[in-house]
Amino acid sequence: MLTDIEVESSSGSERDAYIPGDDLLVVDHEGLRMGLMICFDAEFPEVARALARAGADLLVTISANMEPFGRDHHVFTMARALENGLPHAYVNQIGHGEEFTFTGGTMAVSADGDLLAEAGLTEEVLALKLQIPAKSSVRPDYLEQVRPPLPVTGETVPPSANVPPSRNNPET
Repeated sequence: MLTDIEVESSSGSERDAYIPGDDLLVVDHEGLRMGLMICFDAEFPEVARALARAGADLLVTISANMEPFGRDHHVFTMARALENGLPHAYVNQIGHGEEFTFTGGTMAVSADGDLLAEAGLTEEVLALKLQIPAKSSVRPDYLEQVRPPLPVTGETVPPSANVPPSRNNPET
């Protein structure tokens, strides 16, 4: 999954630099099934939900998230764990790059959405033992309770009407 976030940059958008994938991936490492996400994937509940439904025991996100979006990924990482009842390991680049300042925020989140460990504002290694499978001890299994999509009634707005104008092109 890729985005075209408008950021002051001479290098253009992610879509100009990367080719989006066609599928999601759950990998097995010594019996641990990890659902892999890359950066912007963590911002969409559907991605983590698909990985959870495919049998992931752990969500893993690698990221190069930059200012001013650090808070976003902090919230999304915890939400993806909580929604799916799975622990989530989030690893983010930190420091100054050629054009961006990366926010760090590497963390481990429990299946209950609790912060288990978080790196500081410098490079750091986090060591943590997780009990796998890890299921919520207090919340229902949301995966078993997901409702099918419901029809939308009433007046609908075309999707393009919900998109705010671009900073670079106010006509869009």
